[in-house]
Amino acid sequence: MEAVARIYWKELRCPVANITGTQMTFKQPCWKNANLHSGLGMQNVAWFENAYELLDSAGEWYYSKPSGYLYYKPLPGQSMKTAKVTVPVAEQLVVVKGTADKPVENLNFYGINFRETTWNSPSSAEGYTPAQSGFRVMGENSGWASARTKWVQSPAAVSFRYAKNVDFSRNLMRNIGSAGLNLETGVQDANVSGNGFTDIGLSAIQLGGITEKDHHPAVSGDETQDLAVTNNIIRTAGAHYRDGVGIWAGYISDSRIEHNDLKSLPYSGISFGWGWGLFDEGGNPNYDGNGDVPVYDSPSNNTGNSVRWNRISDYMRELADGAGIYTLGNAGGSVVSDNYITDLKNPNYFGIYLDEGSSGLRLNRNVTCRTGESWLNVHASFRNVILHNFADVDEYKIPGTEPSVVDIDENSSGLPCQALPASIMKSAGLTPGSVSKFSSPWRALVARPDSADNEAPAKVSGLQVVASTSSRATLDWDTSTDNLGTTGYEVSVNGVVSYATEHPGVTLGRLTAGKSIDISVRARDAAGNLSKDRTITFDVPEASESDTTPPTAPSNLRVAGAGTSSIVLEWSPSEDLVGVEKYEVTVGGHEPITTNKTSVAVPGLEADASFDVKVVAMDAADNTSAEATIAAETKPVPARPEALDLPGLVLWLDRGSVTAGDGDRVAVWSDSSGSGHDAAQATENARPLLDAAGDGSRGALEFNGASRLLETGEPVTDSQQYTVAVVSTVDTDAWGPFYNGDSSFDGYGFYKLQTSLHGTIHGGSGFNTYGPVENAGQVQVQTIVGSAGEERMYVDGAQSGNAATTSPKKPTRSTLIGAVDRFAPFAGDIAEVVVFDRALSSEELQSVNDFLINRHS
Repeated sequence: MEAVARIYWKELRCPVANITGTQMTFKQPCWKNANLHSGLGMQNVAWFENAYELLDSAGEWYYSKPSGYLYYKPLPGQSMKTAKVTVPVAEQLVVVKGTADKPVENLNFYGINFRETTWNSPSSAEGYTPAQSGFRVMGENSGWASARTKWVQSPAAVSFRYAKNVDFSRNLMRNIGSAGLNLETGVQDANVSGNGFTDIGLSAIQLGGITEKDHHPAVSGDETQDLAVTNNIIRTAGAHYRDGVGIWAGYISDSRIEHNDLKSLPYSGISFGWGWGLFDEGGNPNYDGNGDVPVYDSPSNNTGNSVRWNRISDYMRELADGAGIYTLGNAGGSVVSDNYITDLKNPNYFGIYLDEGSSGLRLNRNVTCRTGESWLNVHASFRNVILHNFADVDEYKIPGTEPSVVDIDENSSGLPCQALPASIMKSAGLTPGSVSKFSSPWRALVARPDSADNEAPAKVSGLQVVASTSSRATLDWDTSTDNLGTTGYEVSVNGVVSYATEHPGVTLGRLTAGKSIDISVRARDAAGNLSKDRTITFDVPEASESDTTPPTAPSNLRVAGAGTSSIVLEWSPSEDLVGVEKYEVTVGGHEPITTNKTSVAVPGLEADASFDVKVVAMDAADNTSAEATIAAETKPVPARPEALDLPGLVLWLDRGSVTAGDGDRVAVWSDSSGSGHDAAQATENARPLLDAAGDGSRGALEFNGASRLLETGEPVTDSQQYTVAVVSTVDTDAWGPFYNGDSSFDGYGFYKLQTSLHGTIHGGSGFNTYGPVENAGQVQVQTIVGSAGEERMYVDGAQSGNAATTSPKKPTRSTLIGAVDRFAPFAGDIAEVVVFDRALSSEELQSVNDFLINRHS
């Protein structure tokens, strides 16, 4: 019998050794390896399988090794007298292996059906203990960090290692127990084109490896390079091991992943890169001791690659913390462009996700539609250029990354999907000539729905530049006509689609002074029909020709929320001939704040005070608009109830301090402690909702498990002694409602409560599970007390667990309410938050817990 556990990006499996009464023992080394990654192991078993006693549903089967019998429970209408049963025996069908100095050369696999393999290792004492994407922790290991350099790549039905000039085309692969196709260390000049993959146990295609020979090859023969993976159909990868992806690429160079069609995936679509920055030049300073990985003084071998024109849909169906395209580590100038990513199943995650150490990437002209509330997440990554992408939502996330190390600009977002560039959406996926070479069942998998509308919109007219500077140009044109209505426009500069808009008019940026450019506009309709180009030539003015016209003044300036130490302002955007660059906000005598948004939180204000507010708009030439003005007031600090009138109170967020209507968005949650730590919006789109009956009595703020969070502007405390009490409920498996730490999760007092009735304390760099927690989904008072290197967790006044605080670091960023590090959101209601910068005594703690329990019962 095997236990299966899921936690974020992992699906772990361990076989049971024996059961005695209510105690279950698991085989080693599986159990130890599964739990090396503290807090991300097998704490929460999702189900058990592979036992005769569990054979209770039609379609299930069980094989008894001692007896040699295979048991099967037939589907309705199925007869065992006529059923055809295939029991795979082979784990691999083709293995090609040369050496670095003598690679196997000149191989051609064409038109072959590869079917029915098994994979028995996960049922052995090793189990299945992946670190990520099927790379396993195996054998004896003393710790998580020291095991990192020994992770093992999973096998494939067909694998090549040290092979050169390989062609793998027009093959079909299905019903595979492990990965489908591996091009491992030392594979060079390989073409993988026009193949079909379906029902693949793990990843469909794996490119390169993760050993030192891969990331820092000593000889040229170890390099994996010049791979072309094009025009492949991938359906249902990760069929048995859900952490598998459609296409995985580790350390490879000068390779292309282009024009593939991927769908029905439990985790990410394409995973590109590896190493979390640890194996790159200089290592990753966010990891103590570089995570026990040697620090290299030269770049890793992941350079010059392209991920382009792929169509990825229906992904993240079962696991978490992934994306349509997910990246890790340095990419050495690689390009991710012209991909069409759509229909994310888990709205907490993203279209594109640049995870730890991702650097040296160019993201251009990618289209994302229905990919959650943030089309892009950039986490602990740097030196990436993200230009001219297209999305149906405005929101993107760059948590823990300084804006100066990410160049993100000129992206067209917040558009209806029917206004996104149809030319890119149509070109992504298989090329027309390659589709016809598949048999009809496979062609049906990539067929686009027929449309009754085949009439293109009329060619646009009146295209002109109405304003310009040496770096920007504002266009206008007449509305195009269409038999059913025009839904959008795509704008090309020198033949490259660079902007999209729902209505006529757009401003082009980052132009080169004195250069002549061709500008083209095409109209589209809901069916994706495109008009013919309307093209003009425009000479960008020389730098000496300056813009002297200021923007219009901001309008509708208003106070969106106020606390005891902050206000949130919002206004309608100004207009400018070329484009508004920023807004400058001045509140009383405080230092001005600049923003490129039309809403801003202003912290650090005095309580119970009035302020004159001024907002001006500025363009790239520093032309300044007239002022928009308003008067604003902060709230007085209320009297503390006796139970909270204790030394060291640094944060008190009470639902009663929120003055808003049921269902309204909350821009500021006032800090009633008097410490000046109001929790204000991270962005305008991140405001939680007021749920007037969220906890059954006083109401609460509702967080959606996706993008809503509030932040205090600075850590509420950097003391290693603290008490945190939160009154909340949880809707789904989610990270905790409170986080006080730095960008690498090392801080104090964040925790999570899961619907599986287990939770985690996080003290310093250690994750520690406690549980069970009773009555998940109901209002609970959860309290953490930290002192002397230990945290204690209480639920409704009763201690539920304790954990060591390992390697704590001083918090360096805003305390977050409703998320961890901005990318791990909390789903549920929060009614009250109380924080002290010391460990309360037993009597004080009981008094605080009793007060909160009685208040919210």
